[in-house]
Amino acid sequence: MDAYHPRPYRRREIPKEDGKVCVISIPAIRDRVVQGALRLILEPIFEADFSDSSYGARPGRSAHEAIEKVCAGLRQGRHRVVDVDLSRYFDTIRHDRMLAKVVRRVVDGDVLAMVKQFLKSTGDRGVPQGSPLSPLLANLAFDDLDHALDRGGDTITYARYLDDMVVLAADTPKGRQWADRALVRIRQEAEAIGVSLNAEKTRLVTITEPGASFAFLGFEYRWERSSKTGRWYASRVPRPKKVIAVLQEVGKILRRSRHLHASGSGAGEPDPAGLGELLSCRQFGDGIRQDQVRGRTQGEATGGQEVQAQEIRLEAVE
Repeated sequence: MDAYHPRPYRRREIPKEDGKVCVISIPAIRDRVVQGALRLILEPIFEADFSDSSYGARPGRSAHEAIEKVCAGLRQGRHRVVDVDLSRYFDTIRHDRMLAKVVRRVVDGDVLAMVKQFLKSTGDRGVPQGSPLSPLLANLAFDDLDHALDRGGDTITYARYLDDMVVLAADTPKGRQWADRALVRIRQEAEAIGVSLNAEKTRLVTITEPGASFAFLGFEYRWERSSKTGRWYASRVPRPKKVIAVLQEVGKILRRSRHLHASGSGAGEPDPAGLGELLSCRQFGDGIRQDQVRGRTQGEATGGQEVQAQEIRLEAVE
């Protein structure tokens, strides 16, 4: 164990829709293999305790299930929404708090030492996006929060996909009280692991109010009236900026591959590593379905109202 030292991560910056960048830290092949094996050992241990409200990067669970849970909560009349936005979640998690959570279930000294080595190889804080071990650690960081909010299951709806989370409660005095308490608990748990909430984007909103909306996993949720039935319902629409950002980055990778083919320096096939890094970025990957990337947008299927298709083609970003 003392002879093994992870190599420095290769860093790649991908622009986000808000003008900032998403940094993907990619381990060397040797370290990726070791981390993958380590995850195979640790994942069953922690999966036994993880909450059913956590959907991100877990076996047999998907972003679509998280989206459906949110839609079900809205159909139940839980219209008071805690819209949470975490600031630099993967980059700021405290290593000591993360290791303390690992120690609760793992006692093997060699395994603990290896986890610590991988964490320290990226600096003093944070877990690297692009690492096979990072999604498991990211879920573990908020496991206490998940179980705390699960205890309000009869009153609130809670769903989390890695660092994207939302809480729904009824728009009643009791429901508003639960929403306020949930936001306080989220802030406490985030600060405990070294992560802060984005003050500008984290908010309490009642979706039934005029012009109100919230975002979750690449969709924007609004309260709209069906033109066919006249009934009000919660619609969900893909956020166009996020879809366009994905298409722009995919277009760059495809153009680079064609350039390599034309110059004779490459095979001309799309770079699978580049595409994988793009889609592994939290800002781009979650909640974007393949049919949306092909140019179709969909609203709430049960609302009786079709959202006009917004044609987005690769030629538009060439």
